[in-house]
Amino acid sequence: MGTSTAYAAVAAALLAALCYAIGAALEQKEASATATERVVHPGLLWQVLQRPVWLAGFAVMAVGEVLHVLALAWAPLAVVQPIGVTTVLFALPIGALVARRRPRLPELAAAAVTVAGLAALLTGMKVSAAEPVLSGHDLAVLAPAVAGGLALLTLVALRASGALRTLLLGCGSGAAFGVTAALVRLLTHRVEVHGVSGLVGWVTPVIAVTAVAGLLLEQGAYKSGHLGVAVAGYTVTDPLVAVALGAWVLHQPARATHPWWAAAEAMVVMTGVILLARAVTAPQRPPAAAPSPRRPEVTRSLVSTAP
Repeated sequence: MGTSTAYAAVAAALLAALCYAIGAALEQKEASATATERVVHPGLLWQVLQRPVWLAGFAVMAVGEVLHVLALAWAPLAVVQPIGVTTVLFALPIGALVARRRPRLPELAAAAVTVAGLAALLTGMKVSAAEPVLSGHDLAVLAPAVAGGLALLTLVALRASGALRTLLLGCGSGAAFGVTAALVRLLTHRVEVHGVSGLVGWVTPVIAVTAVAGLLLEQGAYKSGHLGVAVAGYTVTDPLVAVALGAWVLHQPARATHPWWAAAEAMVVMTGVILLARAVTAPQRPPAAAPSPRRPEVTRSLVSTAP
């Protein structure tokens, strides 16, 4: 990889992260303004699909996806993925701008901790380049595990409130997108081997189902009202679930170069997400009221009148 190609890959990855953040801010603005009271409901998707601003945000995210694919074509995954997590940092000031408020320093600091930990963790992961294979036995285990896990996470999220609900829905969205990414990797390999006929089979409809489930949970997280927490939730879980499924069911083993460092980095990520959730729910100090001008005291003089 030449120097110019490396610079192009880094620039494309950063622009992709920026597009993801802009799209997320626009989508969250529209999802939170929908009339439905349910945060996880097909009606929520139907409502946002009728909003031009939401569609614009979706289009910006699509541009980000194209840039992300270009970055992966120019540089290895170990370079592109850590840059991609900067979406969390971009989302906070952009979301604050859309909401017409100033980003708060505790939120930015917590997001920086999360991004640093996750970037270090992803950089230290070594993923095998073996051909992805999914056996019938693995599929029989994977399908109910994914469906049951997402259903359980959604039920727990619906019983929670505030930033915790947003975080759980964001993590569920990231998990669904991570499964989608792992299956897309398998589908891409099938197309490379069998051509267009590789699209025929069970993989394509399952990808559609997991992608829609991820989109629904993502909009539910946005509807809950905490953009930074939602973005952090799915930004953390998406690549980790994709790597874990690749190792578990696609037979592409992944390992940490330094396991103890990886454990410490995971703790940093968890700490950053917790701090971010606490920062967004902390009550904001109302602006100090301007002191009212003091009226000059009127001195009453006692005038004695002569009888």
